[in-house]
Amino acid sequence: MRYEQSARATYRIRRDDPLSASAVSEWTIRLTRGEDGDAEIVTRTELRATAADFIMDSRIEARANGETVAERSWHRTTPRTSV
Repeated sequence: MRYEQSARATYRIRRDDPLSASAVSEWTIRLTRGEDGDAEIVTRTELRATAADFIMDSRIEARANGETVAERSWHRTTPRTSV
């Protein structure tokens, strides 16, 4: 069995605009078992904020032999109550 993973984190902000800040995390994990096929998980999460809220957008996708077998996306907003 072969295991592979890759990850990338990206952070951005514009000068003099703290509300432009964002963080993106992307991961791919893959398991391969010779000619028996492979399985792969791909995720992406982005965090950012407005003056009133923290915002998170996430997505996960599961693939078997290159075909998507499950996926989910979600969006969460959390009020900035103590910041």
